[in-house]
Amino acid sequence: MKYIARYSDHIQDDINRKWSSWNFGQQGFEGTEDQLESDKKHALDTDSPFYISGFDLWGKDIKNADIRELYPNYWVLVDNVNGHGEGIFGRPLESDNLKDAIKEAKDADYSGEGYKFNPENWKLVKSINNSIHIFQMEDEETGVSLPDKIKDQLQKLNSFYRPYVHRANELNHTDVVHELTKIVLKQKVSIQDAITQLENDLSPNSID
Repeated sequence: MKYIARYSDHIQDDINRKWSSWNFGQQGFEGTEDQLESDKKHALDTDSPFYISGFDLWGKDIKNADIRELYPNYWVLVDNVNGHGEGIFGRPLESDNLKDAIKEAKDADYSGEGYKFNPENWKLVKSINNSIHIFQMEDEETGVSLPDKIKDQLQKLNSFYRPYVHRANELNHTDVVHELTKIVLKQKVSIQDAITQLENDLSPNSID
């Protein structure tokens, strides 16, 4: 995976914020922080639901909810379930060059669950009508994308065309690079260590 597309009318705010809300930011709470707290307290005192981001929250869920200001005086419920750590969600693109990625991003479906990524590791390379934004993963020193570096390393090791099968689900070449990219970023290990780990994880002995 070399490119990710995100649909947003406030992309720079998203990049700076580095977190995503449920329901694509829709159906949030409009008002000041004092008004937010007042409405939450009323719901608790009257044993009634507090509605935000498409959810009816009750009792302790209201107290424990991670509610943050998405835009000035607009509050949403943070998605801490899909993915781990800081990040925003986008749609992974299969294209390996920007021209094809632009076309793919225009035709992409931005509903449903996306792929969580940390914008610190991705560079915004193209915005379409200020609503669709394409990110590319780059190595700051070399300018070569991490997925491309992984492909090159796999080819050198004669591993790129090796079949990987895990729990009867075959991983294609794109899947392998995608999984290795996640391992490198999340665990902060070398490409070689990520390859070794994935091979161990997908070996027949590791399958239940």
